[in-house]
Amino acid sequence: MRGRIPWQPPRPDRYTITELAIEPRATALLLAERGADVVVHYRLPHPDAPDEAVETIVEARGAVAEAVRQWAMALPGLAPETDDGTARVRVPADFPAAPVQAWLRDAFGGCFDPTVVGAYQGETADGWRPPLALVEGLVAWLARQRAWAA
Repeated sequence: MRGRIPWQPPRPDRYTITELAIEPRATALLLAERGADVVVHYRLPHPDAPDEAVETIVEARGAVAEAVRQWAMALPGLAPETDDGTARVRVPADFPAAPVQAWLRDAFGGCFDPTVVGAYQGETADGWRPPLALVEGLVAWLARQRAWAA
């Protein structure tokens, strides 16, 4: 596994970007092995808020903090905060879909499928959340960047 991401045909319960599946455990191990330190926080404005109101906060430290800062600067409407080697990016619940889809198309070309990346099953309905798509895309993008740097 050292230095490789196990891309494989899609199977149930795997993160997917169209025809390729990302093995979540192996990808997380690879990111940790390469010095990636990324934490994603999800916060509700109040306990009874619907799923659609979740605020997403991405924090990155160490070797990937600069990559996350640049990633956020490439998306209109996101403003990374940096503090003592940590990059922090707040993605509001109502972040628009257009810049997310444009970034995913640029980052992954023909592998981006908006019916998969960012899709979720909510309490009242299924849908597509731009913040979720951003985080899923960011993890895959960082894993690819870290693998290529090896």
